[in-house]
Amino acid sequence: KNILICIMDNFIDWLNENGVNMDNIRIVNIENNERIVKTKKALRRGQVFVYIPKKLLIQSSVVEKTEIGKSINKLFEYSTTLTKNIINVAIFMLLSIHGYYGEETFWDSYYEILPKSLEHIPIFWSTKELNFLKGSPILREIRDKVKSTRGEYNLCIKNGIPLKKYGITFNDYKRMRALVSSRNFSLNINGVQTTTMVPLADMLNHSSNASTTWKFNNNLQSYQMIMRNNVKRNGEVTDSYGSKKNDKYFLYYGFLLDDAKIEIKLKIRGDTYYLNEKFDSLQMDKILNMLRK
Repeated sequence: KNILICIMDNFIDWLNENGVNMDNIRIVNIENNERIVKTKKALRRGQVFVYIPKKLLIQSSVVEKTEIGKSINKLFEYSTTLTKNIINVAIFMLLSIHGYYGEETFWDSYYEILPKSLEHIPIFWSTKELNFLKGSPILREIRDKVKSTRGEYNLCIKNGIPLKKYGITFNDYKRMRALVSSRNFSLNINGVQTTTMVPLADMLNHSSNASTTWKFNNNLQSYQMIMRNNVKRNGEVTDSYGSKKNDKYFLYYGFLLDDAKIEIKLKIRGDTYYLNEKFDSLQMDKILNMLRK
């Protein structure tokens, strides 16, 4: 416990030394070695309550210009831009941690506070635990995700990305990739869209009625967080991870929500229909007519 406190103190010192004002918020340790962000004072709607300078951000648009970044973009040229960005950032962070860029790096204090275990996310579950999902289509999604992640790792190894040379195992890669996938922010920085890791901001929990919104302020060259709602002193500050269906929340974040979107896939004579929030009476009539035949 003392080690965890020391690591967190180092992280907060690092934030303060690099221009992050923590007067409005504090990081609170809770059960299972998790943390939440709470207010030190009442915060009002529209208030900018924290700025995080650009130099603290890890940006895919910067990483992809390195020699390894260029190689990764070429290796995954047929993947989506987001996938390439996530792989690039994950490998940059892994190589930083394992000494490729020297014994110490600027982001060491940030790397130390990242979760060591992601057992709540199903791609890290054991076979025994996954057996509880038999009969659910999410089981195939989980297995496909693990398979594609292993394929990425193997492709990098085969093509000279120095992961094994620095002792980076598949499990290391899977953990870091999951962290980047679940914690990144899509920001427009000086006119360039970039997948970005934002220390401190990625500690906020999700809420469908999030108390904050965020953007990159090009004038101040800082990521800024703005209150969407009033929050009382000692209240939790929350963010939105986006409006998703529960299978995606479960697959990428390891939680389920009562108010998540619902979609049911229905197959009739080879045709697929999706019952979701866009489903209307015309689609219902079409399905009923198909069933009557």
